[in-house]
Amino acid sequence: MIRLLVFALTACALTACGSGNNSVSAPVAPSNARPVTNEAPVVKPDPARAQRFIDDASEFYLKGDNSAAAELLEEALPLDPENSELMAFLARTYEKLRRYDDARELYLRAARLVDGKALFNMQTGAAHCSELIAHDHYTNERYDDAWTHIQRAIETRPDSRDTQMLRGYIQMQRHEYADAAEGFQAALGLSVGVQRHDALSWLGQAQYAGRDYESAAATYTKLIEEGVEGREAYGWRAYCNLALQDRVASQRDFQQALQRTQDDAKKQEYRDALRALEEAK
Repeated sequence: MIRLLVFALTACALTACGSGNNSVSAPVAPSNARPVTNEAPVVKPDPARAQRFIDDASEFYLKGDNSAAAELLEEALPLDPENSELMAFLARTYEKLRRYDDARELYLRAARLVDGKALFNMQTGAAHCSELIAHDHYTNERYDDAWTHIQRAIETRPDSRDTQMLRGYIQMQRHEYADAAEGFQAALGLSVGVQRHDALSWLGQAQYAGRDYESAAATYTKLIEEGVEGREAYGWRAYCNLALQDRVASQRDFQQALQRTQDDAKKQEYRDALRALEEAK
């Protein structure tokens, strides 16, 4: 009797569990259920509503609350996605927040929608962001990363003096002296006054570092002829002449450099160079 009872209970258990299969059947979804999706909801264009966000953002921007302004402009953009002025406004706000990558992409996006002066402004904004990113990398001695971003700036606006100077500085650190010289040469054509003297001085240093001593000497001669002080032009030219094995010209320039410099360390350097030249006779 007991064996019959156990058999009956076992049979019932097997039937309840699906004839020995221990898996539980999945519940059947109701016919009106919607599939789960990670897609963002579609936002319908609404320029009027977007303008209200822009107006509010302008107030925050003028007060210096750039974070609040950016949040409102981010709300506005999907409502008016082809509004280049809105993109430029948000890009400028991102610049204030040092979000240069985001700002650059918005400037470039806006540039595809405009022409004429507006296109020039968008390209200038994008190049400026690339330059700022490059400068951050340069300051932190990440010279290869800096080079990657300064190239983007040059592609967008090759006629920017600051961009070309930064190109030269970066390439000097990367020991790419020929390209550094090209950057300083390009900056020279975009400079006047003191900025021109800066470009000339750095051009000469790049040429000297690249062992183009004749070109370097000619560059420092320009500085000397323009009466530029404080750039150690005579001292640099003396070293160029020394490399060119013109000892007489080198000695003459070291003497001029010694008389003109205000730097005590440089004075001692030039005295040592003159002494070495005398001993070598």
